[in-house]
Amino acid sequence: MRTKIMITTLLAASLMLSCNPKEILEPTNLVDLNFSIIDGDTVKTRKDNIIIPQRLGIVGLNVGDTIATFKDWKLNKKNQDKNVIDRLKKDIEDPDLKGKPLRMVVVGGSLAAGVRNGGYNNENLSTSFPNLIALQMGIDFYQPYFDNADYNGFGTSLKTNENITGGPLPKFKTATNNLAIENIDANGKIKLKPFKGGRIDNFSLNTFSGFEFPEYFGGIRHNDSEPIYKRLFNNERYDKRVLKEKFDFILDCSNLGYTGYLGIQTGNKYFNGDMTTYRDERGGGGMFPNYSEHANFLIEIKKRKGLKGVIYNFPAPSYLPAVADLFKVEDVKKQLAIYQKTGLLESDIKYLYPYQALDSLMGKNVNMNIKPYISNNKQIFGSTRPQQRNERMNKQTRMLAEYMNFAFVDIEDIFIRAYEERLFSVDNLKISKAMFFAEDGMSPTVLGNVIIANETIKVINNYYGIAIPYLNTRDFLK
Repeated sequence: MRTKIMITTLLAASLMLSCNPKEILEPTNLVDLNFSIIDGDTVKTRKDNIIIPQRLGIVGLNVGDTIATFKDWKLNKKNQDKNVIDRLKKDIEDPDLKGKPLRMVVVGGSLAAGVRNGGYNNENLSTSFPNLIALQMGIDFYQPYFDNADYNGFGTSLKTNENITGGPLPKFKTATNNLAIENIDANGKIKLKPFKGGRIDNFSLNTFSGFEFPEYFGGIRHNDSEPIYKRLFNNERYDKRVLKEKFDFILDCSNLGYTGYLGIQTGNKYFNGDMTTYRDERGGGGMFPNYSEHANFLIEIKKRKGLKGVIYNFPAPSYLPAVADLFKVEDVKKQLAIYQKTGLLESDIKYLYPYQALDSLMGKNVNMNIKPYISNNKQIFGSTRPQQRNERMNKQTRMLAEYMNFAFVDIEDIFIRAYEERLFSVDNLKISKAMFFAEDGMSPTVLGNVIIANETIKVINNYYGIAIPYLNTRDFLK
């Protein structure tokens, strides 16, 4: 196999104050990007002037240069167990599925696509927990992989020790940004090379924003900020695209009201077992999915007699290292007190979301006169209800799994045990926080995906009375 190495140089412009060269601003979004692809004896060079949009989904600043290699994990599909396949296909009434191989599909967001450190690429897709589950089941599972020449996809970054702000946010070097990018316009809107078609089983996206989009208030929703969606769906509604497919088994990773990791559903009505009431609730606004979108989708797939599946809840943000560890509320209050700006932080705030402007506020190298919140009097983005909201949402998810007769996987519990370092694998390996969470402090590592896959297999086996084999956790240690 030919070695593929991508070298990316990202020159982040920063404003130096003449009175003190140690005091700097955040880098501007406008950067000059060059990279070379070394593939065998071929060297390809490309240069783009782009604006990198600031997104919570990619934690950190893009700075510096790096060399990135991608690991071939040598993943092998297990032999099928006829008892497993027969049990999961039992009672399926669709004549188009009779006598056909078992097919599993996945809906939802970045967790199910294997996204880590902001990266959506072939390596991450191949080591995503749905793909690992499919391999253990011995079934074919078609993912929207990029062409070999574009293997590193979109958005991948590597952590760097360079810290120009001096703030606590982890800093990342853009390592694989442009191989799958076809075009970036003057406003930084990214267009990926189109998917060449064919069967897809993993419909999860880098950022999931609901089942109805792109239609929203008569316009196109989220295509600008979600190039993966545009690549796979063009302008077709998510639910209509998935419902065209015939399948026996589904992993519902839509997480019931969350978009990506940090978006939170609003609204006052919650699922209580009556799908009609749940269907009519229009709780969300802006970028957030609303309940009726998910309900409408589930009502349709519930009509498919014999369909089986799994529903996942959502990990509490307060147990993500990026949220719980980076910006302590008391530290931020002390910093604001220096500038007599304590009013910018609500008195009952429990935790703070990580993003670049907050990094500047706490950055020792950023001049006080241009610190966000100090210069703009902007309210700090945090949460006052770290657990109550999650408890209510995840209670609903359990009820919804019962309503659908699906298995339920408690992702929240897995993440909490990983964060508190009391998580053990199914083969009795103690899993530390650093082993489970990637450098961004939000997404699981490859090993973390293995843990989630095995926990899902455990639930499926118990719920459906089958014996899918577990992955060997130690095969995935670095």
